[in-house]
Amino acid sequence: MRLLASTFICLSLVGGSASALSCVEWPIARAYTRAAASEEVFNIFKGRLTFDQTKLDDFKVYDANDFNSERHTKSIRINATVDGYALGKRSFSTGAQVQTPVILEVGCLFDNCGYVPNDREIILFTRLEGDDRVAYFDACGGDSYSLTSENEKTLLSCHRGGTCK
Repeated sequence: MRLLASTFICLSLVGGSASALSCVEWPIARAYTRAAASEEVFNIFKGRLTFDQTKLDDFKVYDANDFNSERHTKSIRINATVDGYALGKRSFSTGAQVQTPVILEVGCLFDNCGYVPNDREIILFTRLEGDDRVAYFDACGGDSYSLTSENEKTLLSCHRGGTCK
């Protein structure tokens, strides 16, 4: 009986560790509720995100055998631009298109860095750090979502106090 209990405990720990290492991207509704409940100030945009892809690609290259390197757990900040619309009181402002500078903070664990959608239509959550708008990306996802009608509808429902799932 003790052997059975010990085996169960060990399997539970192994299963827990494995699931802790896996990632699941947050649904856009959860990202919205997190931002709305935060003490930080968030801005949300829909539009095209562009940045110099070579800066991220160059940063991801490192010597995998160099265990003294701190790069395997570092992040990089890259200047980017969002061309599109800001989320206003009820919707994305359709009359005033914005071209907004943002900073992309991309976290890496060894060569597994966050995926950042370059030159694509997205919904982007940014938090204010002083005068800068910053979006974070890591191996499990980040502050951007594909600009689909479903994502936009869910976000606007949350924003207007409707269903937020």
